[in-house]
Amino acid sequence: MTKTRFEFSKNNHGEWYLILPEWNGDPEDLQMVEGADKWLDLLSNGSIKVNVYLADEAFEQAEILTLLHVREANLGGGGNYYLESWT
Repeated sequence: MTKTRFEFSKNNHGEWYLILPEWNGDPEDLQMVEGADKWLDLLSNGSIKVNVYLADEAFEQAEILTLLHVREANLGGGGNYYLESWT
């Protein structure tokens, strides 16, 4: 199993960004939009930082995200996901 930690931070404007120190591109490309920001608001429980662990297999205390659709790169990339339950 590959399990990776992703760190997110919320700025003074209420926008969430992925913290990716090795990123050399436009910082705006790391902004969480179209629902990802709302999901991070839920996960953060009022904090301005949150860590999310993603893996290619289920692990203890994990919730399952299902990829429903991969968006085309020329239309912004990313994907649409379904979260069946959240505790």
